[in-house]
Amino acid sequence: MPELPEVEVIVRRLRPLFEGRTLTSFRAISKKAVKTNPQTILKAILNQGLKGIQRRGKAIILEFPKGFLIIHLKINGQICLDTKQLPYALVELVFEGAEKNLYVCDRRALAEVRFTTDLDEEPFFKQMGPDVLDSSFTLEYFRDKIKRSRTKIKPLLMDQKFVAGIGNIYAVEALFRARIRPDRPANSLTDEEIERLYEAIKEVVKDSIRHGAVLKKYFYDGKSHPDFSGKLLVYGRENEPCAVCGGKVVKVTLGGRGTYYCPTCQA
Repeated sequence: MPELPEVEVIVRRLRPLFEGRTLTSFRAISKKAVKTNPQTILKAILNQGLKGIQRRGKAIILEFPKGFLIIHLKINGQICLDTKQLPYALVELVFEGAEKNLYVCDRRALAEVRFTTDLDEEPFFKQMGPDVLDSSFTLEYFRDKIKRSRTKIKPLLMDQKFVAGIGNIYAVEALFRARIRPDRPANSLTDEEIERLYEAIKEVVKDSIRHGAVLKKYFYDGKSHPDFSGKLLVYGRENEPCAVCGGKVVKVTLGGRGTYYCPTCQA
């Protein structure tokens, strides 16, 4: 599933291509994927100018004068700007004057598109915790929530009600940078460890965005782009030497997800 950095990079790449352009066609190729009546969507956004493209948590939001089209890529969804992936297209958007069309694709057909006139009333957003890049994600908030939770720290970081945007990759990488074992109970962390983890989360997210995130599965435009995968220190590196101490990176399962860490560096 794309995490905050992947969605943020996708949004930044889409903006110069489509913002300000008029939507001339919206096609629900998969009725299952479109959670709002397609006719309702057409009445609201067809022949309307795209005011902006934004991100909230892991969702992509297209803002039109009469409301918002929300795209959630779920586990394996892609934003595609190239016809190679069209067999898996669920939704097609055509913008006047754009060189390419925008497709929401998914081999497993789990990605979702919906329309709303009020983002704050969407159940998905109402339950969401503060975004990592938002000013509401403060050290005070982070410390208070951690001290109140007995949940293991890595699954807690992935809980979107706690903090929005962090998934498996960046939880693993942040915990490594903060030198904290992923299976520690959250309320066992000291104030110093909590502050290290808070800073590590913000750093790894910003570093990933700067380097293009881990985007290969989630964005396709027929071009190759540099990304953050080569800079991951522990994720996906089972039995490889730790970049800090040289010991072996191990893999365990926490909350049903593969979790990587260095037993020597992470206490």
